[in-house]
Amino acid sequence: MIVGEITMNFNFSEDQLLLQKTVRKFTEREIEPIAGQIDREAQLPNDLIKKMGQMGLFGMTLPKRYGGAKQITYALFWLASRLPIPERELGG
Repeated sequence: MIVGEITMNFNFSEDQLLLQKTVRKFTEREIEPIAGQIDREAQLPNDLIKKMGQMGLFGMTLPKRYGGAKQITYALFWLASRLPIPERELGG
């Protein structure tokens, strides 16, 4: 028996679309050229981590009052898919 219907909106907001575009450009410019190095060393270079922090990519799920962006989960899944994860972190 279906009691009610739940609908979910999976469309990105304008802010999320801007974040998506920004992260795409960042990964193309900063990450893709050194992807092989990241894989070999299984580590992100410190300067890359610093740049990601300056862009506000850490703590995105935190409420704004704590300095976060309060992003919703599916936006974070997209973001994570664009960032390098060393193979060993995936169990490889």
